[in-house]
This record gives sequence, structure tokens and C-alpha cells, in this order.
Amino acid sequence: PNYRWDELRRRNFEWWRTRVGNIQKVFHLYRIDHVLGFFRIYSFPWTPDRNAEFLPCNETEASYKTGGRLPGFKQFPDDTHEHKSANQAQGEEILRVVLEGSGDTTVVAEDLGCVPEYVPPTLEKLGMPGFRIPMLFREHDGSYSDPKKYPRLSLAQPATHDHTPLALMWQECWANIDAGKDVENNRQELRRMMAFGGLNNGEEPPREFDDRVHEAFTRAVMASNSWLAVFQVQDVFAQTARFNVPGSTSTSNWSARLPQTVKQLDADPKLLAKTKMLSRL
Repeated sequence: PNYRWDELRRRNFEWWRTRVGNIQKVFHLYRIDHVLGFFRIYSFPWTPDRNAEFLPCNETEASYKTGGRLPGFKQFPDDTHEHKSANQAQGEEILRVVLEGSGDTTVVAEDLGCVPEYVPPTLEKLGMPGFRIPMLFREHDGSYSDPKKYPRLSLAQPATHDHTPLALMWQECWANIDAGKDVENNRQELRRMMAFGGLNNGEEPPREFDDRVHEAFTRAVMASNSWLAVFQVQDVFAQTARFNVPGSTSTSNWSARLPQTVKQLDADPKLLAKTKMLSRL
């Protein structure tokens, strides 16, 4: 469902002020998922369970089924200067309300995806960090961008809940190589991960995501220019459980749990070493 911004505005955004006001009682920091949706959001006039029904339709057929409504950006598509200005103004207005209601709590904006050019300067103007995920920020040759050149006003993270954890990325690359699938590109991706961690002396990637590679990648994130660094628990312990695969319906989504209790984590020498490594870095 879309937010009725006109109605929320008429009520001085009381619902949002209450929502983030309660969040700031509990947390020192929180992230806004898909912050682009405050500026403009791509909206469908049917519920997701009807997607298969509409997939074969052309625009005329879909319009007939919906009474004239078609999918599109709300408020506006970024097709004209005026529309871009209106979207930018709406996003800035709402985010200012969010910041006011959040008090001393730090607000981070998940700004990944197809980002309109007006979003980064707006976040910078508001002093709101965006995200830097190494695998998503690359040079023209495919190598990971230098983390020391990340914007200071940003949050660096090896992966989010929607991405493959580091150990699983490594495992999947080797599985593809062993199966003869896109061998050179997968081997190159392993080298890129090593190079990101400063292990670029020409050595071949090891079969396992070992302690050395894990620490090198973790150090590179910690040493980035970003103001903040956050690690998923799987990337702390080099585990392969994945939280979510976007666009899929599966019982495994949002059901992953740590295989150990905190007490067991401390009792396992190998896992305790991971904890100490992160603490040291």
C-alpha cells in the first residue's frame, strides 16, 4: 500500500513522528530501508498475488482489468526537470520530519539500487549516511572500488540482508568453477575479493574462505573512509546462512537462525577467534 502523503502532511506527519519517536527510545541507530521510496515509488494497482494474471497483458488489457490504472512512479516519474524537483522536495521534506522525530538517534538511508541523481546531494545536505557495499561499488574493469575513497558520510557493510554473505559468495564461486560454469569470471571474482582485502600479489585464491582472506576483507571494510561499519553476524563468523533472496518466495527467507547460542560461540575456539579478530580490528 502507498502512503497517502497528502493526508499525512495535513496531520503534520504525526504518524511518522510517533513511529520514529518510539524507535529512538530503543536504538542508537536505525536504517530506513529503500529510502528512495520517500522521493518516489514504483507502484502497482494490483496485489502481488495477481502478478501472473497480468504478466501476459499489454497496457490496454491491463488497463481494462484495473479500470484505467497502470503501474508507474508515484508521485512522478523522473522524466522532466519539474518532476525531479517535486520528487526531491518531497523526499527532503519527509526525511526532515524523520530526523526531527528521531532526536539523537542516528538515521542511515539504504540508498541502493537505481538511485536518482538528486538523492545523494539531498542525503548529504541532511547529514544522513548512505550505504557502501563493496560488491555493488565497482570500477569499469569490475574490480571493487577503493574503500579508502568511500564518502565519509556513509556506512560500509560487506553485505546486507538481501545479499550473499561473504563465505557463501566464496563457496558459490568455487562451485561454479567446479561445475564449469562461467569459470574465468568466477575465478576473477575470487581474485577481486582478495584484492579488496589487499591480497593482490598474484597468488591463486584458496579453496576455502579461510581466516586470512576473511580477516583481510574485514580489515578493508573497517579501514574504509566510511564513518560507520556494520557486519551481519554471518560475516562476523564466516558462516553461509542467508537471510533473504529478493524476489523469491521461500520458507528459508527470514528464517535463518544462528546454529550456536552466545555461550557456545564463546566456547568454540575457532568461533571465539573470529570474535577476537573483529574486536581487535
